[in-house]
Amino acid sequence: MEVSIKTALLSAQLALLGTTTPQLRAVSIDQKDDWFYVAYVYYTGSPSDEIIDLWNSAVTEGSAYLGGDYHLIGDFIHVESPGALSIKGSYVYLKEGEVVDPCHIFPVSLKNLNTTHLRLAAQNALLGKIPDAVRGIIVDIFEDTPRIWVYVDNENKKENIDLMMRSLESLQNDLSSGVTLQMHYLIVPYPVKIQPPKDVTFFSVYLRCDHIPE
Repeated sequence: MEVSIKTALLSAQLALLGTTTPQLRAVSIDQKDDWFYVAYVYYTGSPSDEIIDLWNSAVTEGSAYLGGDYHLIGDFIHVESPGALSIKGSYVYLKEGEVVDPCHIFPVSLKNLNTTHLRLAAQNALLGKIPDAVRGIIVDIFEDTPRIWVYVDNENKKENIDLMMRSLESLQNDLSSGVTLQMHYLIVPYPVKIQPPKDVTFFSVYLRCDHIPE
């Protein structure tokens, strides 16, 4: 099975769930050769060995998701904040407040609507815009209707949450005529467990790291 950059991006997206600690500034994916992809992990500060292990485990997990003879390897790059990031490849994650370089956003169109494109489009919309209060974001498509659920801990810095919501809502502009994006916004204080609707075959796009290693 041939693995595309889309598959590599989604594999990294899935592997990053619950691993985005405060030191993590950005993650991008680039193809090294026919069989290898590189996950560039940009970080600031002096993360503990436990946090480095967490990120390494995410890279290993992402490689497993690729399957077959394909591999994902990690390249950890220290860039002290607020130093400029020289991104390689295409974004998977960008911390809130970081400057987005449009040249490194993987282009995706929702005119051809499927879960792969919806996950990647939501990921792009979230770059540099996920506030600390956001616990998780899931997407699905039900009867040709794209749906996004946003779960927040609280409404601290509501203006930042509103900015992120507007960015997600702007995905409507790329949908075909007659297709309407449904947005759902729920407050679920930590540590109450997030319970997605039972009728949803959902895909997680973002999951906050609620158990940060020391």
